[in-house]
Formats: sequence, structure tokens, C-alpha cells
Amino acid sequence: MSGGCYVHGHEYGKDAAGEEDTVLDYGLRFSDPAKYSRALRRAHELVISGVPRPEIPTDLADSWRRSMALGISPDQHSPRHLHDAADVPELRREHRLQQVMPALNDLLADDSSSGRHLLVLTDARGEILRRVGSPEVLRRADRLEFSEGADWSEAGIGTNAISEALVTGRPVQLFSAEHLVRTHHE
Repeated sequence: MSGGCYVHGHEYGKDAAGEEDTVLDYGLRFSDPAKYSRALRRAHELVISGVPRPEIPTDLADSWRRSMALGISPDQHSPRHLHDAADVPELRREHRLQQVMPALNDLLADDSSSGRHLLVLTDARGEILRRVGSPEVLRRADRLEFSEGADWSEAGIGTNAISEALVTGRPVQLFSAEHLVRTHHE
């Protein structure tokens, strides 16, 4: 790269493809999500190849490294499955939140044809026990194998919001290339 500037030891300007290589600005997540996603994808590729990027939160980069150390590849698509979908209803019945699921459904779920989000119940290890959403959202989730019985822990599919909530004990939202697995960047 030439003609760029340096920030925290990294040269910025144009990358090999001629794309603008900008410092990752988290404000773009909401004001220009497409630009943020492009910058995030470039940062993701550098960090997973071993090049530190100071603008990537340490917790996120650490999760990417832990996931890869557990054998998860950024090119992996499918999570491991801990149980067949047919076995999940029994697991769900035993879950401590099962008694409040009807109230959570009423308050949080949207399975109408225009619904745009999923309500997901996992166990303490990240195995999906229940999903509620519109038919279209469920179809999109199926393409990622975001399905009952699938393991969405770091060991099961790498960095994602479920795995990070399990690791940190806090609510988490991840966007685009904040996920380790590339097929989850869309």
C-alpha cells in the first residue's frame, strides 16, 4: 500500500483491490451499514490472518482466536448438531424457561408473515432448543442451520451473538463480519 497514513502502526489508504481502507468507525454501523460492513470484512480478514487491528474490540478478536483454536474455520458453514431435531422437544420441556415461554412468545415473538426477527431459546451450552419467527425468517435461519439441535457455542460454530452472550454473561448483538464464519456476514 502506498500514499496512506499510519494509525496505531497500520497504514491506511487503498488496499490491494483499490478499495478505501478506512479506520473502522462504529458510528457507520447505523449511518452507513454497507460501508461499515465492507470495512469490518477487511479488518476481519486481517485479524484472522494474524494482523492485529486496534479498532477491533479485544473481546471480539479473542473470540475469533478461541473459535479457530477450537477447530472452527471461517469457511465452515455448518454448526455441529448435538441432538436430532426430534429429540429437542424433550430437552425443551426440561428447560427452566419452558414455563415462561408462552409469555415470552406473547411479548417478544413475531411469527406473522411480516415478522423480521427470531425469538430463540438455547440451553446454557448454546444448543438451540426453540425458534419462533415468520416463515421467511425461519427459512433464512435454516440456510445457516440455525435450527433446533444445532450448537451455536464458540466450539459449535465460532463467534456469534449466542456464543458471546454465553462467554460474557451479557446481552450481545453482532453485525456482519463480527461473526467468525464468512457465510454469516450477510
